[in-house]
Amino acid sequence: MSLAFEKLSKRRLQGVHPDLTDVVHKAIESLDVPVLVVEGKRTKARQRQLVRKGASQTMNSRHLTGHAVDLVAVDGRKLLWGRPYYQSISAAMKSAAEELNVDIDWGGDWRSFKDTPHYQLNWKAYPKDDKSWQDRVKPEVKPCQVLAKTSRKYKTAGLGKHASAGFAASAISYASLQNVTATQSYLDAISSLLKTYGIVVAIAAGVAGWLIFELLQRWQEEDYEDGRYETKEDMNEGSGEWG
Repeated sequence: MSLAFEKLSKRRLQGVHPDLTDVVHKAIESLDVPVLVVEGKRTKARQRQLVRKGASQTMNSRHLTGHAVDLVAVDGRKLLWGRPYYQSISAAMKSAAEELNVDIDWGGDWRSFKDTPHYQLNWKAYPKDDKSWQDRVKPEVKPCQVLAKTSRKYKTAGLGKHASAGFAASAISYASLQNVTATQSYLDAISSLLKTYGIVVAIAAGVAGWLIFELLQRWQEEDYEDGRYETKEDMNEGSGEWG
């Protein structure tokens, strides 16, 4: 078969060790159902989320360094959680790994914490500190991001739009520009405001705008690290069913 939702699965394989990626591609060729790459390389923020939820028990996951993937069989948009599907994927992955001479471990074989979708490169065969393989990996392309409603930037941006709109309306009114029509250019309005308020106010407004922009950029980085962002690809592909 093939990778389920090929574009999404391939994106989730970005940053994953090439040896493991080769095993995944070879394994799915022998399967009767398409396979979705649920996760590949993770950020520390994502890993912290999973630990808090109890979905993971360590901050030393092989996902953090691109040495692990999670795979699930798919029927349309339905994830197939049944044990026979995991056993089929496991058999295909182990067979492909043996043929390609890649040492992998399956989470379903673990005793204390079974993680049946999880496959990782063996720690001894692929040490964490070995970076020699990274020049074989294509540069990661970050997906297009949209603000989640829980992010501070989303809320602040909304308030900023209302505030700036109100300020502009007040300034135009104060400058006796009530008769500005849609056909007049934005530059005409700015020119009139400068004549009314002077260059000092214009500079102050520019500095204030720059400070607000810097604040929003900082919050954006924090929101992204805390997992408050979603991606357009995930939203469109998954419709909330997985991702």
